Amino acid sequence: MTVNGSDAGPYTVTLSNITGEGTLGIAVPAATCIDGAGNANLASLPSAVFSVIASDGAISSVKALSDGSHVELGNKALYLKWPSFAYIEEPDRSTGIRLQGSISANEGDLVCFTGTFYVNSGGEPYIVPDLIATCGSGSVAAVGASNWSLRSPLLDGMFIKTWLQVKPGSITGNSFAVTDGTDSAGITVFTKAVPVVNDGDYVTPVGAAGYLNGARVIYLK
Repeated sequence: MTVNGSDAGPYTVTLSNITGEGTLGIAVPAATCIDGAGNANLASLPSAVFSVIASDGAISSVKALSDGSHVELGNKALYLKWPSFAYIEEPDRSTGIRLQGSISANEGDLVCFTGTFYVNSGGEPYIVPDLIATCGSGSVAAVGASNWSLRSPLLDGMFIKTWLQVKPGSITGNSFAVTDGTDSAGITVFTKAVPVVNDGDYVTPVGAAGYLNGARVIYLK
């Protein structure tokens, strides 16, 4: 801990070499400081309390955990946010994963958090954060993917961009399907609002590569 300031202040207290996680604040007990006239200080009021999150960790390591495992991750790029979930990715674009719940950070933030790891019934891994903070800013570029490569587990949770055709008859109030004609089902693209596409359009969906009921889906950014 270091203290910087002089005379009547203000004084800045810098805390370093912190380990573990939780909440942290400071208070100054009475008679621990003396001014130039020899007067001792009164006890201070407690400072604001801050959240401390311990470890950067790696998303790839988290995905190897069992359901209910505690996780700590830091400096991950939040690239997509919907009302009840979000997606994050390593800044080097190597791995991504879903965050479930109402997330206080915004797209373009680097986030640090603790939480619990699960895999949903559709086979998608996700984390429910219990403590989350913005720890910087940083964006990631979308990875280009074909209809075939989109189905690879390597793209689970990743920020992707693809070039496909809207499958006729697939448009609903919040989704449509895209295909290159090699499969009958296509890949469903979920949207926050009514899709602005038409049957047969060639489109460029950009968003998160997720899973629903065991099938690849895209959540549009």
